[in-house]
Amino acid sequence: MSRPDHVASARPPRDRRLERGLGVVVAGWVLLVAANDLLPYVGLRDDSCQTMFSGLEWGERWNTHLFFPQHAVSDVWAYLEIAEVEITPTPAEPRLVAIAAWLSRPDRDRNTEAVRVAVAQLCQAHLHVGFASRRTDGEHPLLRHDDACREPALSSPHRWLPVRLYETDIPHRSPHR
Repeated sequence: MSRPDHVASARPPRDRRLERGLGVVVAGWVLLVAANDLLPYVGLRDDSCQTMFSGLEWGERWNTHLFFPQHAVSDVWAYLEIAEVEITPTPAEPRLVAIAAWLSRPDRDRNTEAVRVAVAQLCQAHLHVGFASRRTDGEHPLLRHDDACREPALSSPHRWLPVRLYETDIPHRSPHR
């Protein structure tokens, strides 16, 4: 049996809400990935960014990228060379002993935010912390910090940023010139 031409099939209009919603989710994901990959160029982070094999290096006011300029808005991903560590009195609690050992370990460059977290924990335990440090991303002088607990740049971690659980320290390397 064939249908007469004058009887149209009643098809409901296609609901495109699911397709639009999926398009918004995909576009949002692409924007987040792109924004994340641009973070090294503002000096905020390099973890999980698409720079893994690029050899991208950066400092306070420079980077090795051919096209993207860089200006660091934070020192969160910078590293410090630390020397002459003095912690008094000697920590007794095993966790603080481990933190002091990490801070005193020779020939290592330490992530600045990890240093802040470590110093803050030692200071909260009423220990006196002093050391000399220099940033490794350029030609910075070695600065002596007689009381790191009184210097917020060394003892106040950012509340909004979790400390890195890996690569908190790396083998010492000479500064990029």
